[in-house]
Amino acid sequence: MPTALFTVKATITPDREKAFNEWYNHEHIPDVFKFKGVVSARRYKATQPEDRCSAFSPPTT
Repeated sequence: MPTALFTVKATITPDREKAFNEWYNHEHIPDVFKFKGVVSARRYKATQPEDRCSAFSPPTT
């Protein structure tokens, strides 16, 4: 069965980071779980300034 890994990278300015995290955690992630096959999502914060926020969602069926 085919699998995929959805990858998101974003650079968020410090003044927008709190609002972004609120939206991402409370709206976006619940919406992602509505897709068939999505069973987990994990966020990471990079140690380098570029692409400070990353998320990976490995769907399975």
